[in-house]
Amino acid sequence: MVKQSNSEMRDDVQGLRAVAVTAVLVFHLNHEWLPGGFLGVDIFFVISGFVITQMLLREHLNLLSLRSFYVRRCRRIVPAYALVLMATTLAAALLLSQRDFTHYWASLKHAVTFTSNQYFAGFGEYFAPKSTELPLLHLWSISVEMQFYFLLPLLLFLLPRRHLHWALPVSILLSAGYAAFIGSGDQAPSRAYFSLAGRIPEFLVGASLAAAQWGANWSQAHRRWAAWTGLITVISSLLLLTETTPSLAQLSLIPCLGVALLIAARTSIPSRVLSSAIPVWIGGISYSLYLWHWPVLAFTRYFFGTYAFSSTTIAAAVVPIFALSYLSSRFVEVPFRSACHDRAGTDGLIALLGSAMVITLAGPALNARIGPIYTEQQLRYASPDEICHGNLVGDCLRGAPSSEREWLLLGDSHAAQLNLFFDVVGQKNGFKVRAITASSCVTFVGFDVERIPDWARKPCADQIQRASLYISDATVIVVAGMWQYHASSEAFWAAFERFVSDMDHRGKTVIVFAQVPMPNIDPIRARRFAYLGIPYVGTRRHDWVAANCRMQRLAARFDNAMYFDMSEHPIFLDAPYYESSVIYYDDSHLNERGATLYGEVASALLVPGALSAPPAKPCEWPTQ
Repeated sequence: MVKQSNSEMRDDVQGLRAVAVTAVLVFHLNHEWLPGGFLGVDIFFVISGFVITQMLLREHLNLLSLRSFYVRRCRRIVPAYALVLMATTLAAALLLSQRDFTHYWASLKHAVTFTSNQYFAGFGEYFAPKSTELPLLHLWSISVEMQFYFLLPLLLFLLPRRHLHWALPVSILLSAGYAAFIGSGDQAPSRAYFSLAGRIPEFLVGASLAAAQWGANWSQAHRRWAAWTGLITVISSLLLLTETTPSLAQLSLIPCLGVALLIAARTSIPSRVLSSAIPVWIGGISYSLYLWHWPVLAFTRYFFGTYAFSSTTIAAAVVPIFALSYLSSRFVEVPFRSACHDRAGTDGLIALLGSAMVITLAGPALNARIGPIYTEQQLRYASPDEICHGNLVGDCLRGAPSSEREWLLLGDSHAAQLNLFFDVVGQKNGFKVRAITASSCVTFVGFDVERIPDWARKPCADQIQRASLYISDATVIVVAGMWQYHASSEAFWAAFERFVSDMDHRGKTVIVFAQVPMPNIDPIRARRFAYLGIPYVGTRRHDWVAANCRMQRLAARFDNAMYFDMSEHPIFLDAPYYESSVIYYDDSHLNERGATLYGEVASALLVPGALSAPPAKPCEWPTQ
């Protein structure tokens, strides 16, 4: 992603940078348009390995030249990088809710130290913003590059040059084998994707190309063959490979080899096309273009609350992306690169870094001062220190703990939001509820744990095991979840049907709670944007209706199961508000007031020995 000086860069390689950054941009606009567009990052890594190795081999490597190399890398990478961090932090402080800004702040600290790849490899929390709304997510690849820039010169310094022609190809094979190893298993692929170790083979393809000087002695016929083979390989990979392709880590080396062939065949027709004006210009701003495109898209998605863009929104996003990229390249990248040994350049860099530091450090205070002030009760459905969500806290009992009548509550965060609900219902009707839940997980034996995110699997499996110990003591099993999240898994539906059937054989009543309505806006975001004078545009959800409908039909097949749906009750008609107060804290979860209010209106129906369901409504699939 990092651009070199003109003296070090061939036009066709600049054109390849244009291909890489365009693929990434198109993929991030809509991954369905170019399924393999994420491979643009792999193309960048090959180019970086080639260019940096070529640069280092021109020098007589010693400690002084290594120091000079590291200084030059920092001067070329850090100025534009710092500018983007500064601007993005300012935008995040203004636009993100305080809850969402905490996640941004954590990612920023890793971005500053070029360890974003390590942070996002282990990133995961149910209530974090969606990955497409994380403004600094893309900086994982810059972190990988910086880490590689530190290691490659040391490798070339230690290896005698006469051995590079075989040592680097052998290193590709060894590192590719290691990358395959760390990427094996159910939980490893995402960590391998973000790791330096998983990317070293791609860098080394470019390094080997430079060290062996592939193509230098090829005939024109061989160059034509190599160029067209490389071009077809790259285009096919971008069109055919997807994020879910099996053995993707190994297959991603295919387009890397295609890029190597294109670089080696430097006088071919494809090379001349890549060397034309437009690709070279885009390649010239590719580093800035990569830096700026993702924050603009992430903030746009954060505002609209949806992944898909309309054509108008695409235009409104792409224009500032290219404008910011050009300005950043023209007035930050080029001047600082040209003034590597200039006092004015040093002073300018110090001023830029100082300004970036001040703004980033002021980010949390600025974010906290903007927007409405909320109580804790408005920003959670219960105290996380008092509920058994993902782990056990005390006895996990709600309602009337001294009662001998015990119910068991199972489910994900949509069950966890019922903790205060069952405090109200249990106290009014004289029973206790043991609530054992986990994020993204419906905590019954047989749940398809392997489907959910890596970070959620162990807490899920642990809570399933713990909950199973209390089934025999419970007369009623309550199950609640975000059904629209689970609805796409046929394994889930089959497992849940088996669970309800098993409870029937064991004489247990099962109450299946409908998913609470999904409002068309996130109330916290909506009020923040309103505070800033920005009309908030949300998108109405309908998938929760379809998922509820399917759950209702499943429950109806069992005599021991009751479907409990109050989505037509007046408290939900104006969701996320009720009587002008906020009862949700995001677009799918109730806050403490909402959970308590829900319990108050449901108490009359959840009486042990006299259970009754709300009036049934027609189960219809939404038409839009």
